[in-house]
Amino acid sequence: MGDFSLSQPINPSNDPRPNPVRPAALDLGQTAHEVGPFALQSPGKPLVRAPAASHKPQTILDSESFPCSGCGYDLRGIAAGRRCPECGTRIPRVFQSLDRSHQRVVGQRKFIAPAQASARDEVDAGWRGLGSASLAPILLLTPLPYLLPFGVAIAVGLGFAPGFRLIALRKFNLLPQSLARDVRPQLTRLRRIGWVELGFALAVALFALVGTFGAIAARFLVLYHALIFGWWFVSIVGMELQIRAGDRLARLLVDPSVLPSVARPLRAARLAQIAGLLGAGLLIAAPLLKGAMAMVWVGWPLLVFAAAAGAYLCFSAREHAQVVAECVIECDALRPSKSEDGPPPPPDSHQQSKRDDDEPIPLA
Repeated sequence: MGDFSLSQPINPSNDPRPNPVRPAALDLGQTAHEVGPFALQSPGKPLVRAPAASHKPQTILDSESFPCSGCGYDLRGIAAGRRCPECGTRIPRVFQSLDRSHQRVVGQRKFIAPAQASARDEVDAGWRGLGSASLAPILLLTPLPYLLPFGVAIAVGLGFAPGFRLIALRKFNLLPQSLARDVRPQLTRLRRIGWVELGFALAVALFALVGTFGAIAARFLVLYHALIFGWWFVSIVGMELQIRAGDRLARLLVDPSVLPSVARPLRAARLAQIAGLLGAGLLIAAPLLKGAMAMVWVGWPLLVFAAAAGAYLCFSAREHAQVVAECVIECDALRPSKSEDGPPPPPDSHQQSKRDDDEPIPLA
């Protein structure tokens, strides 16, 4: 039998004995608990801790210019959340990305709406919208609306033009009072004409809706023709007022000597109105009077001439609206100030107190 004397060591080698009470797995678990679970994913790489969120106010980077939204004072190096030393406007808070490579300005975006465009951009968009809607009346005095039943659908589709024109006219409310005072009469008449056009469009849509169910006899189609012609005539009057209003506003914005003359489009508007009324009157009176064929042969050329003059007027109104839009851009009185190009304004005291209440309380 072997000698099992207690005087002899059980482990004759000099190797360190393993700890039977605390295995190495527990030591590894403790290390992972102290540094976080990400250490177990890459044991061969050095541990990189994610930056902890700090309750202390961050400061704006010195390499980035950050003007105050109230006075334009440069706020570099000032702690976020404090107030501007010049005007007292609260400085928006900032946050850091995980790699600390850059800082971004938050500016309480969830409490405020995006900055609106300047008055110059809104008025410019309004005139360009009027220019786009100026081409719709051309199709009203063509054979397309009279080709039933598809012509009714085309006429109803043209009803977008009056509504779009009224929406564009709302942008002119942002004009300064010094400019709006001189063009307000022309814009008021232009809005009234727009509502009248919209009424004709709704009447045509109602006619199409009722006619779909067969409730309108064929003899009432003359009513549909009258609605289309009346709509065209009112649109021509609206194009004339649009050119007059645009010319009046452009003369207030830039030097009148650089503006194109509007005498020829206005003359075309008068000729289109007179020729259209005479041609439509002759065609209506032809079945009731003697010499009906002579009236028809005279009435149709007059309507064709009116349609051509109206088309020239519409294209001229579109080009003139683009010119007025360029005048709005070049006008010094409508250029936005520096404060409009800066960051959004800070929230009020109620919104700021609500945000401060939501911040976590730092642990001791």
